[in-house]
Amino acid sequence: FPTRRSSDLRAIAFSFCIFIGNKTSQAALWRVQLAALYLELDISLRPEGVCPTRGAGERIGRKTVEDYRTIRGTAIGEYEEKKSRFIAQLSFADSEEAAVAFLEKVRAENRTARHNVYAYRLREGNRERYSDDGEPAKTAGTPALEVLQHSGLTDLIVVITRYFGGVLLGTGGLVRAYTTATSRALEAAEVVTVRSVVALDVT
Repeated sequence: FPTRRSSDLRAIAFSFCIFIGNKTSQAALWRVQLAALYLELDISLRPEGVCPTRGAGERIGRKTVEDYRTIRGTAIGEYEEKKSRFIAQLSFADSEEAAVAFLEKVRAENRTARHNVYAYRLREGNRERYSDDGEPAKTAGTPALEVLQHSGLTDLIVVITRYFGGVLLGTGGLVRAYTTATSRALEAAEVVTVRSVVALDVT
């Protein structure tokens, strides 16, 4: 790794901060890219960004995380069978607190619904949770979670609200309904890849 002056490191760190503060600045992006080439680093930015501290730099600290795929924001998918409506709402959630908060929000908005089934996957601790919320075991939350698993996405939650139409669907009908609603929400979602970050620590 080539040795650079502290003034070089400060300039790189400052350019990086400008880019994070103003994502529309093409010039700032060019500065970050040129700095990356200059120091022979492979810099990729994740959505929230990282801004190093400015100061008299003596060394560069490198911190990387494994790339992963998730969604941006929220998405909705619907399915109807025999007058029962299944509304799947998908949301980005990078912690259990965020997942539970979204679940409670959906519940509050659909108080008259018969069921609010959910499933979520988190990178943190490789956690996976689901609930059938009163539906027969393994006919609702389990198929929803399996759809999320097969997608390869993480840090997301799906809540499927069912408004009962008066006709029982049976085990196969329920599995099909919750699977289809979740799949449609995923199809409507914007999938993003969060790439590795190189943090420039200037101290």
